[in-house]
Amino acid sequence: MEFALAIGQVLLMLAGAYAILRLIRRGNRYWGGTPGRPDADAIDADYVRAGIEVDGDVARGTLQSVPFVIKLNPHGPSPSGVLEIPGARDNDFSLAREGDDMRAFLRLGAGHPLQTGDSGMDPALDSVLTLAAEREAARALFHLGFDKLERKGGALRAVKYFCPHLPELAVLQRALTHLNLLR
Repeated sequence: MEFALAIGQVLLMLAGAYAILRLIRRGNRYWGGTPGRPDADAIDADYVRAGIEVDGDVARGTLQSVPFVIKLNPHGPSPSGVLEIPGARDNDFSLAREGDDMRAFLRLGAGHPLQTGDSGMDPALDSVLTLAAEREAARALFHLGFDKLERKGGALRAVKYFCPHLPELAVLQRALTHLNLLR
């Protein structure tokens, strides 16, 4: 009995260490721009030069004729950022990037492969986004580092988890180009 308890404690310690390492690794990535921590003042200055209004954790403006709002939630255990543009279509959808955790669950037989959005042959993208250009735009947004895409209630959103900072202007411009194709 004591041996089983010791094994259980070791497994719990290993699971905790794994979870902490995953959080550290995920916390080091953001918006797909330059590696390392972004210079928030420089990013804010770029936004102002581009005519984008920055007010604390919210940025709003129009680039490439696309109105957008970025809302940051920099506090809490999982800081996130949401890039939102008006959506012109009625069909709602939600696609999430396939992460390491999801791939592990799929290998074990738990989970459903239609929840992914990052593979080359993805049935979820094919069923939700019927045009090849839309599927490529969604894949490009996932490669830019976004974790979730959704169209709901007349808005199209790209969500980035573990990201307490505004994206660099070049990343924002690329993201808006791809989001505009999904409108």
